[in-house]
Amino acid sequence: GPTRRKISMPRSPSGALCSTGFFVIHSEKINPETLLVLIKLWPIQALLKQSCSGTILTAFGKADLENIPLPVIREDIQKKIAQLIKESFRLREESGSMTNAAKKALETAIEQGEAEALKILEELG
Repeated sequence: GPTRRKISMPRSPSGALCSTGFFVIHSEKINPETLLVLIKLWPIQALLKQSCSGTILTAFGKADLENIPLPVIREDIQKKIAQLIKESFRLREESGSMTNAAKKALETAIEQGEAEALKILEELG
């Protein structure tokens, strides 16, 4: 079964992944972003830890996950959580793009000179 600390939410609904090592969770009452935050909270993690089995790679079963009590979160708060999580994902992607651009500019500066590197950075700016 899945380990309790490996929690993620797909960013693209068109992506596909095959494995027997995880559970897909869907709720009619809690949006995916709020569910992601709830399951990462220490009280929920502590409840999951109680039902873990195994020594080196601890895991829990589907029934254990289904029996975890989750609080009822108002819809307006869930929408705000979803906005914040989506913004976090967007900023993380933007940060990665900027880091890659900085690496490319540095490589260009080393290989072709500072003037060429500055052109790359100006195109991004």
